[in-house]
Amino acid sequence: MKETRSLFALLLFTLLSGCATLAPQTARQANQSAEQYYNEARKAQAGGDHAGAIQAFAELENRHPLSPYARLAPLETAYARYKLAQYDAAAAAADRFIATYPDHAHLDYAYYLKGLIHSAQGTDNPGASPGQQRIVDSEHARDAFRSFSTLVQRFPDSGYRNNALQRMSQLRNLLARQELETVKSRIEQGEYGAAVRHAKYIAEQYPETPAAREALELITSSASTATPNIEVMPVTTPLAPAPEQEAIHREEWLLQQNPRHFTLQIAGTSSREGLQRYIEQYKLQDHSAYFRRTHNDKNWYSLLYGNYSSRDEAIDAAERLKAELGLDNIWIRRFNEVQASIMEGHDN
Repeated sequence: MKETRSLFALLLFTLLSGCATLAPQTARQANQSAEQYYNEARKAQAGGDHAGAIQAFAELENRHPLSPYARLAPLETAYARYKLAQYDAAAAAADRFIATYPDHAHLDYAYYLKGLIHSAQGTDNPGASPGQQRIVDSEHARDAFRSFSTLVQRFPDSGYRNNALQRMSQLRNLLARQELETVKSRIEQGEYGAAVRHAKYIAEQYPETPAAREALELITSSASTATPNIEVMPVTTPLAPAPEQEAIHREEWLLQQNPRHFTLQIAGTSSREGLQRYIEQYKLQDHSAYFRRTHNDKNWYSLLYGNYSSRDEAIDAAERLKAELGLDNIWIRRFNEVQASIMEGHDN
């Protein structure tokens, strides 16, 4: 019985001793200032203890919610979760900071961090050289581009701006290169029309990228070796009005023509309505096409007529049109030149 009482007394002493040591620690934490909490959390962050930093920033927000340091807690937490590859949670924390503190001095960094987070989600080896990267989730890659773009546009003096511009260029090239694979696949499957449409999409969405230029080269070279799904427009008979239901050909039709063939450019104007009146006046509906490009920062509509397999045929047709329509100048163009103008977004 005596030994039992001694053991009980020892356990009680140990328990009481533990409580005595825990109480001062809890009191010390409760009495810490917001700055002390923040510094301890940053120290954990710097030491690679990102999980500990997340917990410390959460305690900072709970104990000192109105302090300037607590305002930084969501942004610091976003970075810690980014380092732990908890990307969805990291993006949510960054969004919370942006929504809660839209005028904060570190808002530019929040958008930069969002770009890094989405880049990690959207690309493989985001820190590698561009040639070693690839898109694994195009939507996240576009989100990254948008975040960097917001930073560049809203904060022209930000220290993160130049790096954001470099990352935007990389993302643009990667996204265009991914789309180019679709063009190649369409061509391999014999779906030339779909390939042309997708190549045009690349040129419009990702201009001046290597993929946009390669897409144009692919469709023009493929068209020259494939059997064209077209008929040469006749010009040996007098011009006749087209059936009312027949629409004037536009860009998509022009992009599908044999790039080695020739056409005649007979008019150009900044007025689409004027161009349509011209077509109706001279009854050009059944053998003409037009496309819209940008010329001197304005819309410009170029009217084309005919499809000829050789330059000599085009020259003969041009002479007849000059006589019939009273035109002074007619420009003989290869379809590949027209297609390049359409793809590049401006009239050459």
